[in-house]
Amino acid sequence: MIFKQRRSYVEEKYNIIIEDKNGKRFTMTVGGNQDLFWCPEDMKDNNAHYTIDNTDKELYRYLNRLFQLIEERDDKNEPCLSNNVFTFYSEDIELELANKLEIIKNEKSFDINFYKNNVNSYSNCSLRISNYICFCNSGSKIPKVEQLFMIMFNHMAYQNDKIDIMLNDNILCSSTDYIAQQNVDNKQASYCKEIE
Repeated sequence: MIFKQRRSYVEEKYNIIIEDKNGKRFTMTVGGNQDLFWCPEDMKDNNAHYTIDNTDKELYRYLNRLFQLIEERDDKNEPCLSNNVFTFYSEDIELELANKLEIIKNEKSFDINFYKNNVNSYSNCSLRISNYICFCNSGSKIPKVEQLFMIMFNHMAYQNDKIDIMLNDNILCSSTDYIAQQNVDNKQASYCKEIE
């Protein structure tokens, strides 16, 4: 599932929360330097694994389209997509120290795998974590592919009104109702619903 989460109460800025079929989550957020970060919620043994299947129609559609566009734009000399496996290294640090992201396209699902580089003790101070993936908005090694992730994030966060807004861990509001009623106390608002 995809949820929006308010990042700033001064401006209309959102994070995107991705929840897989097992209820595990990771966050997509934009840093102060406008780089996109994917941050897993839970890392066991320095790795995190998520499965998105075709029953989650909206998210599956996003990932499927992302793979189609990566195939079109991938570097033919040094591809990051091979045999339905997309491999990407965090771009804010040297390759030898970078965390790795793998997205695997299966017949009816996608596996999203985060691997923390055990040599890497570097952590992003503003994110307060060390197991993230950074897609550099400027200076990317593969800008035509990196841009696709930022376009997908922006569409989810700011153009798709089907994605609900998460007010806290158990309250959801539809985007259209939230915008129309944003002056109402969030916890008491009738347009909100409890997550079961």
